[in-house]
Amino acid sequence: VTGTTRSLERAQERYGNDIDWAVVDIKVRATITAAFEDADYVISSIGSLEPTGDNRPENVDYKGVVNMVDAAISAGVKRFVLISSAVAGGDVRNRLNYIFNNILVWKWLGEDYLRDSEIESAILRPGSLNDDPGGVTGIDLLQIDSTASRRQVPRGDVAAVAVYCLTHVDCQNKTFEMFSDLEGAADGWK
Repeated sequence: VTGTTRSLERAQERYGNDIDWAVVDIKVRATITAAFEDADYVISSIGSLEPTGDNRPENVDYKGVVNMVDAAISAGVKRFVLISSAVAGGDVRNRLNYIFNNILVWKWLGEDYLRDSEIESAILRPGSLNDDPGGVTGIDLLQIDSTASRRQVPRGDVAAVAVYCLTHVDCQNKTFEMFSDLEGAADGWK
């Protein structure tokens, strides 16, 4: 497993030195290509945190995904799992689009590029992320566009589903919105 980061120092400070890191700027395809050189699978959890500037949603959530998908295809990656956002591409009047410069529109366009590409993929669209422990409650996986962006899901559950989707046939070329299901079995989503 290789993690990618824009800042090696920040990543090592936050997560430690036991991880193999590759420094990547998703706006510079050569850095992605080098990181994906021997990769079989890719999980992308990128997302813009800035509404304007160089790291705005257009450059990260769309063009960055385009660059990663193209690099993954060139590297012969077997499957690409993209973690996007619930209601991506939905109502353009969504408050997140106003606050973050059409972030849900750009995320949708990035998803569409991946869906239209030749690489096997899975797209996960979680609701609001939280830091609750994963594996405690059930998970709703929906193959519909919902309006439930305010429903939450633990980051650990999103990670577990993303890893599962790397190789499982039921995830191949599908898009899932995902939320916690407080009444479901912890592993019932499988």
